[in-house]
Amino acid sequence: MTLRPQKTTQKALISTTSRLVGEYENTGILLTHAFPDFYKRSAFVRFSEGPASRSAFIFAFETPPVEENSEQQFPNYSGSSEVICSYL
Repeated sequence: MTLRPQKTTQKALISTTSRLVGEYENTGILLTHAFPDFYKRSAFVRFSEGPASRSAFIFAFETPPVEENSEQQFPNYSGSSEVICSYL
């Protein structure tokens, strides 16, 4: 078992003041809550409704493998999180 991340799994962290509930999972796609390890007071502020409250989500998705010996550039998936945020 290796602890290295898979090269075909891309992840984006989404932080929002919006209250979203639930999660979505499909073949090759996962949108779920990310619960960071806040100390007690910070978690209270985050879960209480107000201007300082935020929710964090992880958007993970599978991509096609890229051969390491090829001259093909590694694809840039940085725009995917903007698209997901627009849908949300």
